[in-house]
Amino acid sequence: MGSLKILTAIIPVGPMSGQLNQIFDTLKECKSLPIEIIVVCDDHKDGTKDKLASLIGDEFPEIKLMIGEFNSPGLARNVGLSEATSPWIVFWDADDSPKPHASLQAIAEIQNSTTNLICTQYSIYDASTKNEIYSSELRTSEVKNLQAVGTQPGLWRFIFSRDLLSNLKFTPSKMGEDQEFLAQVFNRNPHVVFEDLHSYNYLVSRKGQLTEDKSNISYLIDTIEKIKGLNSKTPAKFKECVRLMLIQMILALLLSKNRKFKIIGFQYALRNLFSLVRSVTTILREKKERNG
Repeated sequence: MGSLKILTAIIPVGPMSGQLNQIFDTLKECKSLPIEIIVVCDDHKDGTKDKLASLIGDEFPEIKLMIGEFNSPGLARNVGLSEATSPWIVFWDADDSPKPHASLQAIAEIQNSTTNLICTQYSIYDASTKNEIYSSELRTSEVKNLQAVGTQPGLWRFIFSRDLLSNLKFTPSKMGEDQEFLAQVFNRNPHVVFEDLHSYNYLVSRKGQLTEDKSNISYLIDTIEKIKGLNSKTPAKFKECVRLMLIQMILALLLSKNRKFKIIGFQYALRNLFSLVRSVTTILREKKERNG
């Protein structure tokens, strides 16, 4: 079956109308690397499943392709987790551009055997214009209190030890499920290290993305409640991080064009007014610092 794999990459694939150029670029880049690839594809009738199965079978025989009815990236990731065999795990999206060499370098640079969570750098690009919209920056103060994670909580910027994720599962939510998963991870009090390596390019403004479907914002309400319950048990050093994640979800409800969600967001904001003001101040200050 080839050489020992250091890293497992789990890639959920939803309905993409057969538009799979990005994921195949990723698979090609990983072909000679010690990375186990698990692709979990929803059984939609839009051409994606058949094209994916055909191309993977021809070019990438070592890739694990799993097809089923999941209807959410979280449930698809759970299937991938159950099949992962490498000591480290990453979660990539099929329509993004991960940097696998950087992920492997981050693992290689670990100096403490107790480390079980690695946080890396990433950028956000507009898929239509190819312009960079945002690039994460880690500062000493942010690392100290984990604000870098709370204000920039992309699941894809993390590399997890497989042992850390034992018995953890994503929920079927279509928005915020990755933040809820991170809150579960933080409740395990991981030993996190920050690596100044650019491991991921997140692409936005693609047709069909879950985040582009504004109706999915309704899922945030349930996610907020679940994370609030988790945060009551969160270790002290991660509490600020989880609080910032929560506040950003509340802001998303407030900024929604749907009146019902605005009202719910306003109710949450009133109940968390002090935290909201403090968090918005933190987010705006960091944005100002990043912009020089």
